[in-house]
Amino acid sequence: MIDEHGATADAQPVLHAIGRLPGIDGHLPDRPTWACAAPDCPDPWPCPHARERITAAANGDRVDLSITMAQVLNVAVSDLVHVPGDHDLFRRMLAWTR
Repeated sequence: MIDEHGATADAQPVLHAIGRLPGIDGHLPDRPTWACAAPDCPDPWPCPHARERITAAANGDRVDLSITMAQVLNVAVSDLVHVPGDHDLFRRMLAWTR
């Protein structure tokens, strides 16, 4: 369940909206690790498939895309703050939206 951690209330609607995107096909964040939840996907989330679907949903509006992913970044940071490792969250969540 996407909202089971309840980390950041402001971003909960955006995670639910991503889960309803056409063609997302289970490529959702597996919280709190932020791996892709699709069983056949080895990538961290957002994986290439999720990026493609999220970008398509933004209809070319890069500002909207960046705002959406900044909201998601806020949740990821709160989930991963106690998980060791180099998560490079800016690159994963925002750099690709440019």
